[in-house]
Amino acid sequence: MTEMCVELSADERQLYKAVEDRARVEINRYLREGVVMKNYSCILAMLVRLRQVISWFTSANSSYVSIHT
Repeated sequence: MTEMCVELSADERQLYKAVEDRARVEINRYLREGVVMKNYSCILAMLVRLRQVISWFTSANSSYVSIHT
């Protein structure tokens, strides 16, 4: 497993936080309604979206990344 440490600018952090907050609201709704397992693919898609946001930032500027294995 590889761990990546990424430092985000204020604008990047704001975008990441917006995507994260939207996912958190949806997941909490699934939990309240008891339909998590019916929506597991949506939850996985939300996690992938968060990874895509970080990947987009790091691909734009490789100096963001320090890798620890």
